[in-house]
Amino acid sequence: MIKEKNTENTWKTFALYGSLSLNLGFMILGGYFLGRLLETQYQLKNMTFTGILTGLFLGLYQMFAIAYRAGKKK
Repeated sequence: MIKEKNTENTWKTFALYGSLSLNLGFMILGGYFLGRLLETQYQLKNMTFTGILTGLFLGLYQMFAIAYRAGKKK
């Protein structure tokens, strides 16, 4: 019985931390596409790069916040 609970907890932890990397990737892609949209619609320069950096920073912030909350629960 204890072995099953430990395995279940391991898979939950794996799923949590695995989803963090996906979330980071989606934030960067979202920043890229939003920056491209701003460049084409409003003829702004360097918005793609700015969008990528913004997505990276927001994704890293969210990743560390979720990991901190997950570690605090234990």
